[in-house]
Amino acid sequence: MTDRADHRRDGNASTFSGLLRSASGVWQRRFGYNALQPTYFSLAATAAPGIKEGFAGVTAMLSPNLQCSLDLRDGESRSLPTSVFAATKMEQTNATQRIAYRLTSVPVLSLSAATQWNRRVEQSGDVGRNAIHEVGLQWAERGLSASLTGGGAIRGPVPLQADVDLRQVQAALGFTPARSDALSLGWTLNATRQRHRFLSTGVQIDTLALGMNAQLTAGRFGSWRLAAQRSAQDAAAAGQPKLVTTLASLDGSLAMTGGATARLYGRINRRN
Repeated sequence: MTDRADHRRDGNASTFSGLLRSASGVWQRRFGYNALQPTYFSLAATAAPGIKEGFAGVTAMLSPNLQCSLDLRDGESRSLPTSVFAATKMEQTNATQRIAYRLTSVPVLSLSAATQWNRRVEQSGDVGRNAIHEVGLQWAERGLSASLTGGGAIRGPVPLQADVDLRQVQAALGFTPARSDALSLGWTLNATRQRHRFLSTGVQIDTLALGMNAQLTAGRFGSWRLAAQRSAQDAAAAGQPKLVTTLASLDGSLAMTGGATARLYGRINRRN
């Protein structure tokens, strides 16, 4: 919640992105820039308000079974003051490397590994770094897919309160229809379990999140995407209630006469 002056402020946003593919299809390069003021708000936004960043990435198919990618992001995020918190500004740098390999002997199975490096500089000057490592197993056959991913990260060491050991396991099950030009429905179910352990105090906080995504293509009735997630996080102190967050979104696209397209967006975000 912001004060009345903030409600009267206009917010501007600029976004740019590009994609280049090699003629052989081996290389794919992407790049872009996002600049959204903290006062900007849109249900169709592709980046969060207050973000100012540049990004670039490359993906290479080194063989029919091996894919590698590298993505870089650098920028800053700002937030407006509220009745509880002061305005914030934080610089962020992120690099992510991914490798995916499809097993030759079992083509329906593939292995993946990813490492993400993050560096942030708080408004106070404190510097935080973390490295997130993930490994995963994916299965896909006749439109059905399933995956299991596990990973962890260690933050720190400055500031001390951010020195956290993170462990996470995520499972997903989905279906992708073979055709998308007729009536079809694709869906994905996922569950994520996280455990944060603060190394300075030994306090553990567990979070369980359940999510669902559905994509409906209905010919002249357009294309519709529904996403929902509900998460429950343990309280940091004994006797306090869990933090329950519910998110839901609906995006629709409907072709009109004359080549025009109508878009519909809806968002719900609730806590406890």
